[in-house]
Formats: sequence, C-alpha cells, structure tokens
Amino acid sequence: MPPLDFIATAYPRAEITTAMVHDRRSDAYLIVYGGAELCPADQPTSSLIGKPPHFMLRERIDGQDASLYVRRDLVDSAAAIAFFRGADGSRSLPGAPTLKSAGPLVDVTSNEEAVLIPSNLGEASGVGAVLPPRQTALGLLSKYDTGGATTRTLGEPAMSRVREVVRAALGVDLTRFAEHVGAVHLCFTNPILRRFERTLGADGRTLLVRCYERMGRSISGCDVELTNEWQPLGTGFCLRQRIVAPFFTVALPAPPHSLRVRLFDTSGRCIEDESAVFIKKIGLDLAMTSRRRVILPGSDGRQEVHDVQTVSRERRARIEEEALPSPLVAIGEAQRRRQLDELAAERVFLYFPGGDDSKRDARKVVRELLGRARGRCDIVDPYLSADDAAMFVPFIATTGCKVRLLSSHAFLRQSVDGEARLVARVAELKVLPLVLEARRMEGRERSPVHDRVLVVDDTLYLLGSSLSELGSRATTIFRVPDARQMLSEIERWWAEALPLGAPEPATKGDAA
Repeated sequence: MPPLDFIATAYPRAEITTAMVHDRRSDAYLIVYGGAELCPADQPTSSLIGKPPHFMLRERIDGQDASLYVRRDLVDSAAAIAFFRGADGSRSLPGAPTLKSAGPLVDVTSNEEAVLIPSNLGEASGVGAVLPPRQTALGLLSKYDTGGATTRTLGEPAMSRVREVVRAALGVDLTRFAEHVGAVHLCFTNPILRRFERTLGADGRTLLVRCYERMGRSISGCDVELTNEWQPLGTGFCLRQRIVAPFFTVALPAPPHSLRVRLFDTSGRCIEDESAVFIKKIGLDLAMTSRRRVILPGSDGRQEVHDVQTVSRERRARIEEEALPSPLVAIGEAQRRRQLDELAAERVFLYFPGGDDSKRDARKVVRELLGRARGRCDIVDPYLSADDAAMFVPFIATTGCKVRLLSSHAFLRQSVDGEARLVARVAELKVLPLVLEARRMEGRERSPVHDRVLVVDDTLYLLGSSLSELGSRATTIFRVPDARQMLSEIERWWAEALPLGAPEPATKGDAA
C-alpha cells in the first residue's frame, strides 16, 4: 500500500478547498489554488463557502470572458487523495466540471512521502501560511506550478483580481506567497493529538509534556525524543523514552540550549516535530583558515612582509542543491525574498540595486528615518555638502530636535567655496525649529571616518554610500543591532571636530 493510502486510514473524511477560473472563450476551468485536507473524526467541519443552493463564491474577473469560483467540498479521504493526484493534469470535484492545470505540476517529494511542518498558527513565511491553521504539526504533500504557467495564462490584470478575492474568501495571500499560484496541496493534522504542549521547569532540567488526545485515540505506547541542539557545537544530548500517560515529565541531563521535541507513533512514524521545517539547507559552507606571507613594497621602497590569515570556502552543498526537486528551490528563494522584504519594511536592512528609481527610493527612506527623530539626529558623512543639508535636514520634523551635521575638511576644501556654501546653508536652515549645528572632521588628505552614519535618537543606521549618491549604485542601509560603541565614537568625532569656518590647525611643519 502506498504511504499516502496507509496514512489515509486514520482519517474518515476530508475537505477540498479550491479557487478556479472559468475561461468562457475556451470553456476551460483553470485551477488557481487547491487545498485538500484529510480530517480526523473529532475535528470540527469547516464552514461551506457561499449560500445555498450552490455554496460557492462567483466573481467576474475579466469583463464577460472569465469568472472566478471559490468553493469547499466535503468528501471522503479517497476523493481528496484522488483530487490531489489528478489524472493527465485534470482534477474532479463532486458535481463540478473537470479542472485543468495551466502547466505541468511538480511534486515536492517522490513516492508520495509526506513532509512534516510545525503547527502553522503563527506561520508567516512558509508553506503553512496557505494551509488551514492547526494546533499540531501537519503532514504535507504538494505539487507546484514552478514554471509560472497559471500566471502567464491568466495575465497580470486578471491575477490581481484573483489574488484579492482569494485572500478575502480563503485567507490565502497569493500576493505575498506567489509560489502557491496554481499549486495543489494535501495536508493532514496529527492523527492522535489535538494539541501538544511542553514547559521547562524552574530548575531548567525538568520538562513537563502535555498531550491532549483525540477522541478514541491514545498516546500511550508512543515515543518521545528530546534533542538538545547546540548549533555552534553540535548535539548536547539526545534521549528517547516510551510514553505511558498523556501528561508526563522528563528529567533532562542538562539545561537545554535549543530543545527539539519529537513524537513517534507505535509504528515509528514521526507525528510531531517542534523543530520541523519544510525546507532544510543541505550541507554547509566549510571555512578553512590558514596563514599566508604576502610581500609588498612599502612607502619607502623597501619590501614589507605581512602575515595574513586567509579563508577559503568550499560549497559542499552545491551538488546536493542542484539535485533537489525544483519546488524546494523555488520555495526557498521565495522565502528568502520575503525575509528581505520584512527586513526592509522594518527598516533593518534595505538593498537598493542602483539607478534613478533606486536613488529616489533611497532618498525617500532616509527622509522617512530622519522624520522619526524626536530628541536627537546626527548625520555623519565625510562628503556632506550644502546641497545634502538642504535635501534632508528639512525632513526632521520634531520641534526642538538637536541636529548635528558632521562633514570633513578633506572634502570641503576640494572646492574654493565648499565650506562657505555649507556655512551659508546651515544659516538658512536655522529658520527651522531645530537646534542645528555643523562641524568638520579634520585631516588634510582624508577624513578619519569612512562610513556614513545616521543617528535617530538611540538608533544608528549605516549607509553604504554618501547621501548625495545613495542608491545610484548598488548599496544598502543597515540598522546596527547594538550601537553603543559606535555612538560613543560619534561623540568623540564630534568633540574632536572643528566648527565650520574655523581656521585649519597648524601642523609642526607649518610652525617650522
């Protein structure tokens, strides 16, 4: 018996939720999203979509030529499995026309071997975000339209409306999770437990496990496995014991660093894994350090010997990654893009690829950050000019905010009136309700500071280039997690800097 048919024996009923587009020109029904769930006997039945007698949602999406249908069908497990498997790219629903896929769908795993993902109640960035929310782990099989045939067939205007309706009707966000457009999933929750909890005792070495069993099911006779995962050092301990009651305690050998808890049924199949992830990176970048002697000519013409530590990185994962099924690669890339989007939205890390649009976006972000300042705002840029000050300082909106501009003598002296223009611009900006002051860092040939820095109250941002050209070429803005040392350094730079217009300090050579 195939693994999927074996699993289905634990689930007496199922639900199939679909979004499909009817193209009247070809009279074809194109599947946009399909989710089938095998349900335990005591799991509440999901509500149907729409009103009687049809129980479906219908929405025109392309004038008179196409309509979107969203429906939920209550079926037995065999029908749900047949829907997931399909036949020659077609799928059937009770009392509905045959559904077609726009292009070939690719299985994530071979031989219908389900993967296990953790409870998706808090899922925001993985495959669980488009599945029914459940309190336990979910077994999952998926087929993906990795070629993007669904989106190409419908076109972007129609897909925009499809995403809007599907999100409102099903809570499935096909805008954020675009890799699921055209996908078909089959999932099933823990067949033994409704909920699973674990708590570490006050001593740090006693684990209390609570298993809330399904009606007519028992966790007794199953196994629990506890693994202490020290990421930098390896596994601290791994122990496994038989479960004899739904509530039990486990004495741990040591306080855990990162505890992975897995439950196995009596046949040895994993039914719960708190550390389970849908995609795991296969292999690591191995860093091998050594030292190398490098001989370079010194400033006086003599040879200088440098002892340099070198690092070479061997990508052991490359062969395995190329052999992975394409859906895993596509999903992994989509998840990484979302993580970058989330970092950008939180203004933690932003990447600007370069070009005129990128430059406008970068300026907009900097002005937004400056506008957040309440009591303090520092702009440290060795290439800060009068134009830069005019372009950004007015966006500091809080009355009485203390604003400090730090440019450099090495840059301002490059033009005859560079410093004079900045002095004049600062004087003009003092009409703003800010406490504004500007200074220059000394150094005849170069500034003592290389990086460009924004300080907004107690938050510090590093800029990959000067304000004048930020975003014109590929660059970043990065929020420093712990800025205490750098904030102290800025105070030192400011204390050592001179007011604009101050005479250049004399050197020993000048005095001679």
